[in-house]
Amino acid sequence: MKAVVTGGAGFVGSHLCDRLLEMGYDVVCMDNLLTGTEHNITHLMGNPGFKFVRHDVTESIPIVGAVDAVLHFASPASPIDYLKMPIQTLEVGSIGTQKALLLAKEKKARFLLASTSEVYGDPLVNPQPETYWGNVNSIGPRAVYDEAKRFAEAMTMAYRRYHNVDTRIIRIFNTYGPRMRANDGRVVSNFIVQALEKKPLTIYGDGSHGVPISRAPARFWHGVPKLELIAVFGPPLNTSGNFPRDTRHWRRRLHRQPYRKGAQGGGALAGHLR
Repeated sequence: MKAVVTGGAGFVGSHLCDRLLEMGYDVVCMDNLLTGTEHNITHLMGNPGFKFVRHDVTESIPIVGAVDAVLHFASPASPIDYLKMPIQTLEVGSIGTQKALLLAKEKKARFLLASTSEVYGDPLVNPQPETYWGNVNSIGPRAVYDEAKRFAEAMTMAYRRYHNVDTRIIRIFNTYGPRMRANDGRVVSNFIVQALEKKPLTIYGDGSHGVPISRAPARFWHGVPKLELIAVFGPPLNTSGNFPRDTRHWRRRLHRQPYRKGAQGGGALAGHLR
């Protein structure tokens, strides 16, 4: 079996490559390293079932031979990144998604889109079920990411309906863990960096906003532990979000946890919630 993972050198994508190799897949990891890093996949380079291809997926995706699964995880996901690279974010969510879908169509492969909780916008419902349509702003600064993913979902469904591509959509919520960049800009990484630097932990607003969080790799795979487990098509699947806790909860928990300070590849966080 062969799987193609776009964005495979990223934080979550690299864990996905690990998991697929464990499941017996040969893995083609494709990444232009705009936000990903080879440090995240260095440990895989000697694996005969693993191949890294530095490539921009907004261009055609040349893969020789059969492909069983295409997993589209390429995209800036950190607010810091997509606000710096708005055009690239929109392009990978639109053009990149279509190129990945074209590959799945050509190879008759199953297609998995990594979407995001940001498709719900500024939700008026908490937690958000998959049936919630969201409360969105298509022209705000964060819209470059939100709308790119909403478009990607629409494109995925169009290829399913009109080209019979076997598609799946997962919506990934706040994820943290090894290989996450210290300057990622999201709640857990911000809290951890501030704690390590012995600074006050910043809470925006009154801290009552619900933040569903999952840990990579362990808890992330509770949402999609195996590609085969979502063999029956259904609505988009949230990988977290059923039990959100407010930011005050995460700050209290952080204060109770011991940390080990050190370096992992690419300046990733060495200490994280357990």
